[in-house]
Amino acid sequence: MRDEQRREKIDRWLSFPDPSTNYNKALGQRHERSGSWFLESDTFDKWKMQRNSFLWLHGIPGCGKTILSSAIIKDLESIPSFQPLLYFYFDFNDPGKQGLESMVRSLVSQLSRNSDDTWKPLDSLFSACRDGCQQPTCELLCNVFLHMIEQAKEVWLVLDALDECITRAGPSTKGLLSWIRELLNSKQRNVHLLVTSRPEQDIESEIMGFAHIDDVVHIQSSLITDDIRAYVRTVVREDDRLKRWRSRPDVQSEIETRVMEKADGMFRWTVCQLDALEDCLEYRSLHKALGSLPKTLDETYARILRGIPEGHKQYATRILQFLTYSQRPLRIEEAVDAIVVDTKGDEYFNPKYRLPEPREILRYCSSLVVVVSAKEHSYNKDDKSEELRLAHFSVKEYLTSNRLREDMAQSFQETVVKTSIAIICLAYLLHLDFELPIAEIKNGFPLAEYCATYWITYAAVAESMDETLQRFIREFFCSHRISYTNCYNLYRPDNSEKHGEPASALYYASFGGLVNAVKYLLSQGADVNERGGFHGNALPAASRQGHDEI
Repeated sequence: MRDEQRREKIDRWLSFPDPSTNYNKALGQRHERSGSWFLESDTFDKWKMQRNSFLWLHGIPGCGKTILSSAIIKDLESIPSFQPLLYFYFDFNDPGKQGLESMVRSLVSQLSRNSDDTWKPLDSLFSACRDGCQQPTCELLCNVFLHMIEQAKEVWLVLDALDECITRAGPSTKGLLSWIRELLNSKQRNVHLLVTSRPEQDIESEIMGFAHIDDVVHIQSSLITDDIRAYVRTVVREDDRLKRWRSRPDVQSEIETRVMEKADGMFRWTVCQLDALEDCLEYRSLHKALGSLPKTLDETYARILRGIPEGHKQYATRILQFLTYSQRPLRIEEAVDAIVVDTKGDEYFNPKYRLPEPREILRYCSSLVVVVSAKEHSYNKDDKSEELRLAHFSVKEYLTSNRLREDMAQSFQETVVKTSIAIICLAYLLHLDFELPIAEIKNGFPLAEYCATYWITYAAVAESMDETLQRFIREFFCSHRISYTNCYNLYRPDNSEKHGEPASALYYASFGGLVNAVKYLLSQGADVNERGGFHGNALPAASRQGHDEI
């Protein structure tokens, strides 16, 4: 019997992302029998039964690949003989789900729960890492995973959205595509691997280097037309958003026909059009909207952005900026505070301006954002908080592309956005210029920990180019000691203990690579040799972070 306390300790040490949140979200969007064209195919049957089998399902953006992945996982879960079943979703919305190492950590954890035999290699690795006092390298994790697979008779593995992995290139201990090749070439040859992605050139080139033509399934529009039609029919006839037309079956049929005429295999496009039709309160506006449906996702997103009321645009832009470039997903209560911050007025933040109903923040951005459970980022199993995320990878791609309308493009340039977020974070921290226990700050000011953790990361990108940002940094470092202390009691970037006084401003500026701030602090008489922080003083703090200019 495994020691459950040791199990929990190893889970914390692995710090693996939880793919079940992606699975549950996609499953919730799936309609009955969608994906049956594949689930009932000979291709899928062969993959399930043939040892060391491989399938690559690819299709255009928005064709429903992730929903299909979840249908596949659900189908496999229903058959006890298809165990152990492992899965992972790469996710553009979550930096913790974008790399090979994150995936392997999750798969190792999943497989370790299968049996004592698959548990033992992980337990041995934990012991070799001084019972969790040090982290394993990605190479060690990859090797342990292969060793764990050897202990299982067969393994079924589903990987969704390879194109959303940012570490695709490189050797098998660093790059996802080489890792896949090595996995299929492992000596046990007992893996059934199914992957989905867009047909990106690097993915196609690598996969076709080892896969047979029969191992590739192109998700064509003709294959998923029935799935989209079933989805449209369900929304039109059963969703409360369009219930006003239930007494008009002729209008319901018109909606279904017009949307299906232009869907062309794009689930995501279809979702956006039905969302937009919710705003048509009478037939005249509905008929007009159906007669001018956008042809592409780009046109759809452009229309959504144009349709945001003038009074909402500032809030909508700030939400989309944060979600496009955030270091991690934002909880709803964090996003609510982020849009209230006023970086140009005398009062940086006033809680009275918060939304009375936090979930109504969705109304600023229409179909571009969604709310999901935040439980996976908390060790509290009863955590019921929610996160705000971009609705689809194609939204982020559009906002960061050269296809964005010229008057909007400036607002989503990376340097501009990161400068803006850094200033917002500093303004929020400067508001906290009063003494409160840290627990009360976290409870009363939900954005505080995010700001304390990430402001310097954003600031380092643009500090030298923006005078307003420099002014906020100087104000924070030099004029508001209580705000400064609160910040570094919320988060110590050098991982030093959170008891005792924080290190000096020069120390943290050096640690974060803020060259202009360091120059300014030195000009004001800051002591280079002042002791404090994990690294002792400012010079080694800069050196060990690789900030050679400092």
